[in-house]
Amino acid sequence: MPPLLVMGLSAVCLLFEPLGVTSTLRGKLFDAYQRHAPAAPERRVELVTLDSGSLARFGRWPWVNSGLSQLTRAIAASGAETLVLATPLDRPEREAVPAPLSGVPTVVPVLLGVGGLTPHPIARFAYPGQKNPFGTVPAFSSAAGPTQAVAGASAGLGAANLVADADGVVRQMPVVLRLGNQP
Repeated sequence: MPPLLVMGLSAVCLLFEPLGVTSTLRGKLFDAYQRHAPAAPERRVELVTLDSGSLARFGRWPWVNSGLSQLTRAIAASGAETLVLATPLDRPEREAVPAPLSGVPTVVPVLLGVGGLTPHPIARFAYPGQKNPFGTVPAFSSAAGPTQAVAGASAGLGAANLVADADGVVRQMPVVLRLGNQP
């Protein structure tokens, strides 16, 4: 392709990016590729959901520590190496470290954009220089995280938020999200 044509197409893409044309085309191309050559499913990941039998036995979610402990012990006994929970374990009775966190490395979520206990990140980011590299990272003004006891006993904290593209499809996951001004 002649260099002048490439430069012209690049300029047109840059001009139309504020309108979202380039992003939309890139998303549609990615979707077509995924339909044509989907990634092979990861066999080591299992999804455990709450069914009607579990709800009848243990009651409505969130469960007290005893029900959660039975569930996580059964998952660990089946050979799980790591457990990722989808609830922040932010209820007051969770001040004592729940048994599930003592058996298998467990990652607990932080739900950004909702009210609740303010999470206490385990790690902090540092950067040299004066320009903040996290200025364009998706930001949230509130969050719900686990109690400090749960956060300290867990293998880590992870954001449970998905950031969708303009068309409502989730095609990527940011590595860093911000709570207020903190990455």
